[in-house]
Amino acid sequence: MRLGSFLSEELWFFLLLAILLGILIPGIGLYITPYAIYPLLIVMFLTSLRIDLKQLYENLSNRNLLILSLLLIFVISPILALPFSFLLRKDLAIGLILYAATPAAMANSFYMTRLRKNAAFAVLITTTSTLLSPIATPILVKLLTGVFVNVDTFSLFQTLIKYILLPLFLAEIVRRYAKSATKKLLRISKPIGNLCMFFVVFGVISASAGRLGDFVYPILILAVYITLSFLIGLALPTKERFVIGFSNGIRNGTLAMVVALNVFGPDVAMVGVIATLLHNILIVPIMMLHRS
Repeated sequence: MRLGSFLSEELWFFLLLAILLGILIPGIGLYITPYAIYPLLIVMFLTSLRIDLKQLYENLSNRNLLILSLLLIFVISPILALPFSFLLRKDLAIGLILYAATPAAMANSFYMTRLRKNAAFAVLITTTSTLLSPIATPILVKLLTGVFVNVDTFSLFQTLIKYILLPLFLAEIVRRYAKSATKKLLRISKPIGNLCMFFVVFGVISASAGRLGDFVYPILILAVYITLSFLIGLALPTKERFVIGFSNGIRNGTLAMVVALNVFGPDVAMVGVIATLLHNILIVPIMMLHRS
């Protein structure tokens, strides 16, 4: 495998390496922790470059299924997360609810292409849920975390505007007025994004390195929650059930990390780290089953 291909495709390796280094040499990672938000911003911008807002109009024939998908993402699954959150300590419970209230992951359309599913519909779900999240996510987090902490809804709203709409807006400008630069950026976006995620996870893990044993149980809880979220969509009586289930189960863990680091702190951000790692683990058997 060529180095460029490895840097582009093997996100799981960067995540595992960052976790190991965060455990073994947390002192170095602590220098990164205060600045972890900046590589995350780079990731958000690069992923936003892949969203073409015109596809919102081209695929609106699936309007009813889109509404159903959004109900799963912003109503059913966050409510499902609430009983799981009572099984966790307060900071991780907040992280779980925050994750459950985030939009579908940016990379979902890529996986749908690889699995020969409706990638265009996956893009529609991702883009629409992402655009709705600055309003939907703060409301959901406020409602569902009221039993744990008093959340500053406006601060959460400002954070989501800053880290969703601003990268989308900047990406749209670059895509429209600098097409050659956009092509170059898209070619290198995956390796740069993976390296950025490495530094983010390294910093977040280092900040919690002394208590990593406490995260074994939360990993199991989150794995069950993600699996159930996927299965709920998969049970729907529609030909797009796999796309809906995948979009509902695989959320934007990067965004959950961004918001958690900015509003709550590294411990809450650990849920985004765990979710991102679990995504890569769970996708492997899905790919293998499809191939077989």
